[in-house]
Amino acid sequence: MDMRFLIAYLFLFFTCFSHAQLNDLPVNANGSFVIGQWESYLPKKLGKAVTQSEETVFYASAFGLTMIDKEDLSIRYLDKVDGLSEVEISSLHYDSENEFLIIAYKNGKLDIVDGQDILFISDFFNNTNIQGSRQTNKIITKGSFAYFATPFGLVQLNLNTLQFGFTCFTSFDVLDVEIKDDLIFIGGESGLYSFDLNSNFNPSDIGAWKRFGEEEGLDSSYTCESIHLFNNELYIATPQEIFKLDEQSQSFEFLYLHDQQVLFLSDYQNQILFGSYIDDINSINLFQLENGQGILIEENCTNSTRDAIEDQFGTLWIADNFNDLRRLEDGECKKIFPGGPSTSRMSELALDGQELFVVSGGVSDNYTSTYSQSGYYLKNEDNAWKNFNRFNTPIIQNKELVNLFTVAVHPFEPIVTIGSFYSGLIMLNTETGEYTHYDKDNSSLLGAVGDLSRTRVSGLAYDEQGNLWVSNHLASRPLSVFTVDGVWKNFEIRNKTNLAQIAIDQAGLKWILVEGTGGGVIVFDEGADMMNDDDNDQVFLNKGNSEIEGDKSFCVEADRDGTIWLGTNIGPVAFNCGPSVFDLECLGDRRIVLQDDIPAVLLATEDIRSLAFDGANRMWAGSKNGIFVLTPDTENEVHHFTAENSPLFDDGIIDLAYEAEEGIMYIATDKGLLSIRS
Repeated sequence: MDMRFLIAYLFLFFTCFSHAQLNDLPVNANGSFVIGQWESYLPKKLGKAVTQSEETVFYASAFGLTMIDKEDLSIRYLDKVDGLSEVEISSLHYDSENEFLIIAYKNGKLDIVDGQDILFISDFFNNTNIQGSRQTNKIITKGSFAYFATPFGLVQLNLNTLQFGFTCFTSFDVLDVEIKDDLIFIGGESGLYSFDLNSNFNPSDIGAWKRFGEEEGLDSSYTCESIHLFNNELYIATPQEIFKLDEQSQSFEFLYLHDQQVLFLSDYQNQILFGSYIDDINSINLFQLENGQGILIEENCTNSTRDAIEDQFGTLWIADNFNDLRRLEDGECKKIFPGGPSTSRMSELALDGQELFVVSGGVSDNYTSTYSQSGYYLKNEDNAWKNFNRFNTPIIQNKELVNLFTVAVHPFEPIVTIGSFYSGLIMLNTETGEYTHYDKDNSSLLGAVGDLSRTRVSGLAYDEQGNLWVSNHLASRPLSVFTVDGVWKNFEIRNKTNLAQIAIDQAGLKWILVEGTGGGVIVFDEGADMMNDDDNDQVFLNKGNSEIEGDKSFCVEADRDGTIWLGTNIGPVAFNCGPSVFDLECLGDRRIVLQDDIPAVLLATEDIRSLAFDGANRMWAGSKNGIFVLTPDTENEVHHFTAENSPLFDDGIIDLAYEAEEGIMYIATDKGLLSIRS
């Protein structure tokens, strides 16, 4: 298909389609960043589906596209920052006749990638008649048409006009689609169906399709998991059986019964290949069907295989959703190690110079544990990633350091501290690589009331002297300090134990988030003698005694002028107090801005989840509705970045961190990490 025709077509149907080019990214002549450039940091090792052209293998993941040159094994990546319309790819297919790649996303959006051009088609996404999931389970092409198997039925797209043809709505999830000669087959929860594309019947009517049942050698009720055309013969898989269609009798011949669920069919070395569970329900391996037997192939090359395809050289390319991309070449498993963090899961960011530390989280919005074992990740100055988890870092495994939730960098020592919402904290010496672990058994940290065996760390901050302040969630004395002299001390906080994030102002006062409904912020001053419990001062500010009007508070941060900002479920509140806060003389400030010349409260309808301040002291407010960038006086909005108008992967912002030397704002979203040069 001539891509020039496609581009011309855009001008006629601009409401349905948009266009981007891979080389539209803003880069200086020397290849360095420019202001406004976005960069992504996504997991690239997971494979959900695989397809191929003559020269290239395409792997799809939940986050983007990995392209591997078959000859020199060079790797390229494409994701939303590079011009794709979305993240969370659900299916992809390379059309060898028209020489382009079709990408379908979980939310129903479609991209067509042709060389340097990316064409976005939004009809699935915009069609309000479609109820429930819009993701595509399988794509095939034949001639001028593409066919999409979806949870709501089968959809035809004319590739010449880019207009949708028929949609056959079904009462079942269509899992697969295949075409043999003039017959199109669909399979799903209600079995296998076929339709003659040369007939005069209406393909939109599922009643016009032939269903295969007992008369054709199948059960009366079954699920068709997969359909595969191999050597122009049609094979299908039901949950545990594999059949082949007999051309003459138009009935199905039973080939094999497997003891686990068969998930997909492919072919390899002139044999049918199938993916199935084996022993562990989390493990999906590959088998060849040979002489009526299912033969396991190269068990060490598969962990959670979702798809596999053989190229013209006899290499089997395997999409595995567990760890690393891989291929089977001459009987040898060869793994491909793309960079990036190991998962998209994260809860907090911290910068040590130009090195970025990311903890993977494991706590829900209401501070219940999710038992995450993803560890933490480090991006070094060379933009290379290293992942630390229970598989490669013994202390994480030995000390049960799950739910790594919060991280802080020492102001002048090579120390990074990481808090676990389960087993205390670790201090990492970044020069020696040595760890020190602290929990309820060797520090002032305590077990959570009602769960005394667990030491829950929910907030960390270093003061200017290098003392480490720790929120010890639900402990009876929930605030601790580890002094520069190596002494631990904890404090009672009046009537509050659900402490979280900590910020420290220019006067050295600790502003400690109180999470949960009715929460706000504790302001704490340890006094001249921090070892004397009678010397500290503290006050709790919330909806009842301050300008905080929100029912929940989510973050607390100091700007570059020393003002403390509290992010709540109805916008931010500013505190520029000093010691007067303890006399309740400083109750906060909800900034008033002009919107269309009408005074309004700053971001009053926004759920503020993270705050950061760039080199110009502009506020970056991360919310459930994207990022608001405001002038230093907060009176004017500079940008409002959303997933629709920018490369943001998702409007749900988890955390923000600003790297001053390069002017980079790092952005943690619900679907992954990226950055923009501010």
